[in-house]
Amino acid sequence: MKRVLTISGVMVLFGVAYADEGADWDYASKETDKAVESVASESYCGGSVNYAFDKDSFRKAKKTDFARRCGDAIGTLGSFCYAHPTAKADILSKVKSFTCHYDPNLKSTDHHALRFKKSGTNVDVFMNADSSNFLEEGVGFFKEDMPLIAELTDWEFASKEADKAVELVAQESYCGGKVSYSFDKESYRKAKKTAFSSRCGEAVGTLGSYCYSHANAKASILSAVKSFTCHYDPTLKFSDHHAMKFKKTGTNIDVFMNTDSSNFSDEALSFYKKSLKTR
Repeated sequence: MKRVLTISGVMVLFGVAYADEGADWDYASKETDKAVESVASESYCGGSVNYAFDKDSFRKAKKTDFARRCGDAIGTLGSFCYAHPTAKADILSKVKSFTCHYDPNLKSTDHHALRFKKSGTNVDVFMNADSSNFLEEGVGFFKEDMPLIAELTDWEFASKEADKAVELVAQESYCGGKVSYSFDKESYRKAKKTAFSSRCGEAVGTLGSYCYSHANAKASILSAVKSFTCHYDPTLKFSDHHAMKFKKTGTNIDVFMNTDSSNFSDEALSFYKKSLKTR
């Protein structure tokens, strides 16, 4: 009789264990479904992704209850789409699914105990009970995995700032005519400073100041300067022309700068006086 009771007790214990695990997976699925719906909303990615749990990894660690955090990982894709609204379709073409794993070996001191790995269009997410900062780590991973998409926001902002400068130069009180501009994008990418391209507009705007101080020479100034090309040069030093360099080739002005650059107006006006020799 005692043996029967023992066996029955074991069966009951196993029954409770499976019931608890079933509840964990149900809850994890509900939370992850919410993340998928959020990603699919038009304000985020505007399209769905799939997901799966590496259930054996969670079971082995006896952490099936932690599977609910899979939704946190998926939600980071929505944040990446939100930051790059013009690239939603491209992002969804590169990420179609997630697989969440439990990895007890991850340390909080190394990427907050989170690891993202992309295989084809699937993103494997490894986590454990010490995992945190899902948003920071997830968006950081997508930026590294999709650098051209990640930098779109930088170029869009830089173009808006440069366009403002072009409009300013074109005002009658300044040069009264437009100039064009371009970015040496590879130089900014190589230095991982695409955000700094927003200062190209400051360089372009200096021509307006030069025209303003030489109102009778606007036409000759615009015939001599028709375009600007902005470059990032990490070798420039603040002690040498405030980490700024201007070079004129034909009717184009090449402007070299870096994060130490300052005194755009002073350096540019000094350059124009020497190279344009306007009276």
